[in-house]
Amino acid sequence: SVFNYVRRGLFEADKLTVATLLTLKILVNDGKVDADEVEFLVNGGSSIDPGNMGPLQEWMPESIWAKVKALETLPRFKGFGDSMQSDSDEWRDWFDTEQ
Repeated sequence: SVFNYVRRGLFEADKLTVATLLTLKILVNDGKVDADEVEFLVNGGSSIDPGNMGPLQEWMPESIWAKVKALETLPRFKGFGDSMQSDSDEWRDWFDTEQ
């Protein structure tokens, strides 16, 4: 198959990245994943002016807060930062949990 042909020419470290990108492209084409969400996942993002962190400033780095606010530009994550602020203790427990 084409994938096996391409895979042979890749460095071992790049094979998983290429497989993931191909899988995401297939999911977008099939309408199972939103293209904007995949673009954010792959490219990331950061808000220029993330605003007040409220109670989150006690434990969350400002760089993470800027990414949370950028994530809110996607319809599925609208209000995510507000939810984090209102449930700060629960989010702190989750953030501090080692996985």
